[in-house]
Amino acid sequence: MLDRAAQVVTLDVTVVKGVYFVRDFEPEAETKQKTAFASRPKQAGLWVRLNFRDGDSLEGVVPNDFLLMGAVGITITPPDPNAHAQRVFAPRVALSG
Repeated sequence: MLDRAAQVVTLDVTVVKGVYFVRDFEPEAETKQKTAFASRPKQAGLWVRLNFRDGDSLEGVVPNDFLLMGAVGITITPPDPNAHAQRVFAPRVALSG
């Protein structure tokens, strides 16, 4: 992973809760991020809820293709299409269900 100073940082996957693919780095952007849909999503795909080991949850949409769901983790599209996060990757070791 590259940090903000463009230095390579190596992380163990067991300490990663999620990798957010963002449009731009904004301070306090994570606190504005929606974690659940207000109503049924209009996007094509499967509506899923990720339950993390620490008790948090995050809803999103995954493509309706089980071949894209890797053994290492799952990539979802979060509920708010206008938020800073475009995709979220959650390693399987961070999930409880």
